[in-house]
Amino acid sequence: MIVICNISALRIHERFGGALTEMADGQPIIPALNARGLSAIDIEGFRASMGDLHVIAPSRADRCQEAGVVSHVCTMPLPSSSVRLVKPGVAVASVALAALLMSRTLSDHNVVRLLYELCATYRVNDYRTAHAPLARIDCLREEFAQLSNMRGSKRILMLSHYVADGSASPRETDLAMLVWLPHHLGGFGLPLGELNREVSIGRIKRRFDLFFRTTNVGIEYDSDENHAGARNNTDDAVRRKQLENHGFRVVPITNGELKNPQLTYDAVHLIAKLLNLRIRPPKGKSAEERMHLHRYINTPHVPFF
Repeated sequence: MIVICNISALRIHERFGGALTEMADGQPIIPALNARGLSAIDIEGFRASMGDLHVIAPSRADRCQEAGVVSHVCTMPLPSSSVRLVKPGVAVASVALAALLMSRTLSDHNVVRLLYELCATYRVNDYRTAHAPLARIDCLREEFAQLSNMRGSKRILMLSHYVADGSASPRETDLAMLVWLPHHLGGFGLPLGELNREVSIGRIKRRFDLFFRTTNVGIEYDSDENHAGARNNTDDAVRRKQLENHGFRVVPITNGELKNPQLTYDAVHLIAKLLNLRIRPPKGKSAEERMHLHRYINTPHVPFF
């Protein structure tokens, strides 16, 4: 069976996820890659709408040399739960399996960013429009654990524990990575909270970009484009007073602060104090990793799918 994977699989899930069916018999799937199998796919049509076709090759010797086809070697049989049927003879990797295979060539920071985007309500090229997430992080973790015999599964499972559902913009993802990633990955190592958590103030609903439920501490990202002008500033101030009068603590962080390492440290230091935690300026290797992450979150996002 031909198994479509990586970026091609994610694009299929994005556009046609509702039309895919689970494998019925529960038997492991043995990927195959040959001319006969590929003939079941309109490769030129696929390339025109989705780009090159990424498929699993069961060995290096089976890699395809045909133009428009990119082979990814995976020698392990695949659990049927990690494959969806497109049509007879053609299947597509699940979101988790596609992410696992992609992670093998990505840095730790890129893996985390990919996981955030899979569980996000935005797309990099269309972050003003709400989209359905491709996955939930708890479901991804469960499947990564089931794929424990595959190369890279332990790494991506470990990195998934620094990811939360529901990021609504690329900059929220950057902020979450900075706050929640551990020190050895350049982050501040604060405990994982929630993204875009809605809270009630009487009959009024308010939403925090990042939220720590046990302490009622929330972070709001003030983007340059969404918070310009005196009226918006007034609305923000009123909303924050309402929240603080009902026992919530609100810490705003601006784009300018995220671009300045010292201002970022000052803001997160305040958040840590509200969480009854202590953070110190990093030293040595940790300082290098902090600067590396800071540069990373201030580079433009490139779509993964």
